[in-house]
Amino acid sequence: MFRRRRVSLEQTGASVAEAAINSARAADLEAVVDALEAASFRLPFDDRADRERARTEMAFGIREFLLPRVTEPEAPVTGLLTGLTGTGKSTLLNSLAGRRLSPTSALRPTTTEPVIWAHRRHAGRYWQEFVSQVEERIGPSAEIIVDDEDLLDHLTLIDAPPLDGASGADLLSLADLSIFVTSATRYADSQTWDLLDMVRTRGLPVLFVINRVPRDAASSQAVTDDLASKLAEAGFLPRPDPALLFVVFEHRIDVSTDGLPGGSVTSLRKELSELGDPAFRSKLVTTAQGALFDDLGGKAGAVAGFARNEAAAGRELLAAAERAYNARIAAIGTDLEHGKYADVATDWDPERLARSLTRHIAVGAQETAAAWSEDPIGRRLTQGAGQTLWRGSEGAMARVLAALDEWGSALESLAADRSKRGRLLRPTRRRLGVLLRKSALGGAGVQIPPQLIKRYGDQGAIAVVRAARGALLEALGPAFQADASRFRSAVGPLERLEVLAAVIDDKSTAFRR
Repeated sequence: MFRRRRVSLEQTGASVAEAAINSARAADLEAVVDALEAASFRLPFDDRADRERARTEMAFGIREFLLPRVTEPEAPVTGLLTGLTGTGKSTLLNSLAGRRLSPTSALRPTTTEPVIWAHRRHAGRYWQEFVSQVEERIGPSAEIIVDDEDLLDHLTLIDAPPLDGASGADLLSLADLSIFVTSATRYADSQTWDLLDMVRTRGLPVLFVINRVPRDAASSQAVTDDLASKLAEAGFLPRPDPALLFVVFEHRIDVSTDGLPGGSVTSLRKELSELGDPAFRSKLVTTAQGALFDDLGGKAGAVAGFARNEAAAGRELLAAAERAYNARIAAIGTDLEHGKYADVATDWDPERLARSLTRHIAVGAQETAAAWSEDPIGRRLTQGAGQTLWRGSEGAMARVLAALDEWGSALESLAADRSKRGRLLRPTRRRLGVLLRKSALGGAGVQIPPQLIKRYGDQGAIAVVRAARGALLEALGPAFQADASRFRSAVGPLERLEVLAAVIDDKSTAFRR
């Protein structure tokens, strides 16, 4: 802990730090984040946005914070200057640097993009990835300042623009330490405490700086006592002790640096230099990590539950579609047995037969859409698709015609495979294929042609005709599956959700402290 005890850290052992650098944990985290990024919550549950937010936040926390810490345990601490606009964060950064790094102005807010101040020696390590993370979440125009300042040996400082919404939470997720800056005139604002709640949610260690404090002893004591009391009451300080605050008194701004005289921030610099102590730095990072581990561990259970819930709901919808389309295939099989298509058995008309068979696809679509309409999620999906899911898809007729053509080829192969007289010449195969087609379409009561009986025997002929009917159903299968695929597309890739739930369950120990 900082020697002056102005940042309160959990008293944690070495086990978390050791686990964080353990290659097994890194591999587990990689597996979890890969599964998170592959999956998505697509079904229209009422809380769909919350589910997606939990998934993306968890993936971001692992990918952008935990994994870099695991793979680069010696990376510098990331300190984020946070606070309301106009409290003097940029002035404080310039004061620490002794030169102008971040713009200051009477206009608010002056800092509209992050200013990142880091040591030159880190440029070849985690630096490019870290900068890309900031730019990805906050914007591509972050100002990057590389320096040889000793203070930065173990510390990277970011002067943040106003933190609000998702971008603020994302930037906080990259930090190990919040250097929270307020002022004598703004510490009581409700916005200050809203921002502190964001920092608390992230679980970061916090160093409190009160800026622009009046130099009058009585006034400064009143201000610092009041702020310390408020922070202690809110649970940010262990006790209402002004000594736990960094106090920066009012000074005239140095126009050459846009900062305060160096002596104004001497105590703050000394505290930040404590990060050069490897044991302390490790403990601070461990505290920041631990809070994120706890947060992500809670999200992991919720995300796994969402994934199982959505996958189960989707499987039920797909099962309804499978039943409907399989029922239509079975109905065609019954029609074949009953000779419903006998009229095209002799006078072969593939287009007429295809129209009859395609009507079964349309009925399958209608029955699926009707079944889905009885389910809240299915109803939203069918309504979202308009009328398209209530009728067969475009191209269904063409696919059935292609299936009939494939069936004709399959019949010739069947005729040859069942023959006991050795290899058949092509004309013979074609002639036998036509006879099989007529017999299969004629129904179970049709008299089997003597040519087939002569070729295959009494029982063999019956069996080969039955196989010909089965071959038609098999050939039609892909056409029905192609139509049903519209319903599968509406539900989305459920396998990825199932994998996600399984991976989170399997790697749950990765989130234990």
